[in-house]
Amino acid sequence: MSRGHFDISFWEKALPYVVSSFPLLTLIVGFVMEVISAQYPLPEGQWCMLIVMCWSLFYPSQLKVSYLLILGLLCDISIGAPLGVHGLSLVLLHLFVIFQRHFLENAHFLQVWALASFILLACMFVKGVLFFSAGTFLVLKLIWKNWIVTVGSFPLFYIFLGGKIQRWSHGKV
Repeated sequence: MSRGHFDISFWEKALPYVVSSFPLLTLIVGFVMEVISAQYPLPEGQWCMLIVMCWSLFYPSQLKVSYLLILGLLCDISIGAPLGVHGLSLVLLHLFVIFQRHFLENAHFLQVWALASFILLACMFVKGVLFFSAGTFLVLKLIWKNWIVTVGSFPLFYIFLGGKIQRWSHGKV
């Protein structure tokens, strides 16, 4: 092996670990996007929810519930939300999408987008109820704005993550 080159066996051994950590990496990117959009005057979207929805649609066995709970707790701590709100809403979203997955697998993209819009609205409503039960009030105008930004960016996440997830799940990296 010459200097600066890796042996092929290294990549063959490392590739399964890289592919198996991709859900966690995408969730971390979503977490960073949510924290940045909460701190600065940027359009706020439910980025982690979009990523969870795409993983739950395309390859749900790779998404671990423990990832969602830990990420939700980190989100709650960094944004200042009541503990458990984000984690519980991400887990509920994951379970709901898995439950509806057989309807979405062979559906047209517009049908998937419409159902995803409804699912996101329902999960955001549950999140609002959890905030309310913890004594924190959310402005309804902000929830609708969040929902519009999230639903509007769904096609980008669906196309990018959907293509990557399907390609990697079939071993074509």
